[in-house]
Amino acid sequence: DNPQMVVGVFSQKFLALKDISADNGDVWVALDRVRDPGNLGTVIRTVDAVGAKGVILVGDTTDPFSVETVRATMGSIFAVPVAKATTEAFLAWRGGFSGLVAGTHLKGAVDYRS
Repeated sequence: DNPQMVVGVFSQKFLALKDISADNGDVWVALDRVRDPGNLGTVIRTVDAVGAKGVILVGDTTDPFSVETVRATMGSIFAVPVAKATTEAFLAWRGGFSGLVAGTHLKGAVDYRS
């Protein structure tokens, strides 16, 4: 209803999993099958705000370059690297990843620090 008065054309870039390393203190956020573009945009914006290194999209995830997602990132899509992988490719990559991996689930009851 109230369109913005700016238009831009940018190439869509995905980072390859093989280019992600576990440097000391780096944080990467992996998301599995996110469906809502607004939620994905909010996560990308939050990753940018807290200084995490990037986002890894696993499985059938909404398009990080859709209009809704880009709008929700409020510009962070231009600063946050995004990698995309199948579940199998992510698990294979994870096998050789030397960093800490902490997972969450809606029904989780154990604090990740324990």
